[in-house]
Amino acid sequence: MNCAILAGELFDGVHPEVKRDQVILTEGERIRAVGPRTELRIPPGYRTLDYGNAFVSPGLVDTHLHLSIGGLPEDDEIRREDNHLTILRCANNARRELWGGVTTVREAGAKGILGITIRRAIREKIVPGPRILICGQPIIITGGHTHYMGVEADGPEAVRHAVRQQVKTGVDWVKIMATGGIMTPGMSFGAPQMTRGEIAAAVEEAHRAGRKISAHANGEEGIRDCVEAGIDSIEHGIGVTEELAREMEQRGTWYIPTLGAIHLIAVDGEKDGQSAQAVSKAKEAVPVHRRSFEAALGARVRMAAGTDYKHPGLWLELRLMAEYGLAPAQALLLATGAAAEFLGMRPRVGTLEPGAFADVAAFGGNPLEDFTRLQDVRLVMQGGELIIPCSGDSSVP
Repeated sequence: MNCAILAGELFDGVHPEVKRDQVILTEGERIRAVGPRTELRIPPGYRTLDYGNAFVSPGLVDTHLHLSIGGLPEDDEIRREDNHLTILRCANNARRELWGGVTTVREAGAKGILGITIRRAIREKIVPGPRILICGQPIIITGGHTHYMGVEADGPEAVRHAVRQQVKTGVDWVKIMATGGIMTPGMSFGAPQMTRGEIAAAVEEAHRAGRKISAHANGEEGIRDCVEAGIDSIEHGIGVTEELAREMEQRGTWYIPTLGAIHLIAVDGEKDGQSAQAVSKAKEAVPVHRRSFEAALGARVRMAAGTDYKHPGLWLELRLMAEYGLAPAQALLLATGAAAEFLGMRPRVGTLEPGAFADVAAFGGNPLEDFTRLQDVRLVMQGGELIIPCSGDSSVP
């Protein structure tokens, strides 16, 4: 189906400026043209979708989430839950992300072959969901952070073997847990876990296999070990200092801060059933996390948006980025064009440009004025297919 989407306000994912009264022409699964309504002619036979009072953007990109986790205690969702129930949870969370305007994601770690399974189910249209890249099972030291969903490996050679195992299963990225975290009981969120030798082995083996590698890393020592080993991205990064931020910028290390996840556990964790220990650690981490983000921002470290916790949650991530000093338009770029660049998927996704996939979202107000408006979804198109409103619905809100 070919469509002409009329946009009152348009954010193209490339530039921070908002354009007014634009038309997006989609042809099949791709964008054919974008331009002013006064100049771009709508070809005969195109279906017109009038979003003249809405804010239109590329489909959003979330670079760090876990479809098997949805804000409930990990102990219930990962350790005790039957895999059959967990895959249904994954499918439900994938649908919620897509209906929330998120058309591309990176699944940042799941137990067993859950990531492989949900990726295949989405690709084969068994279940609706975003376009998906997967990290597979994270590689963890014995008893380390989230050991209950990862591959435990000790020593450089065992880590190499674990990386090769993940590559064999068909992962898009490799993920390591280099330090402690918030959710696992009995450990400091900033305690180093993997040794420098183990991290270096993981990086070397992933890159040898043509995969990028990300590290869950908190605390100055653990982050430094990962950056110096050549890791491609630091996830969370609670403990990035100004010196480390400068090193990351010089090396081209990406930073995925996931501010919203820690904030939500600190604020709503008790209500959500999280352990008192997790809530206490999150409360301790929030101010450190903010300083880390500010250090990365000041050093111009390359960043992309990721949520990690609830589905969908980009509105909160971007709101916190703006509160912590990033211009709102720059924050939205981190969930569109910059996020796609990080994933190696630009210009196919993340932008409204000719030749890109026709991934389009429309919202009931300008999120650059208030990011909560990202929750007011009026249109979702993925690869030229109408998701909201459904393709069989002739009405347009």
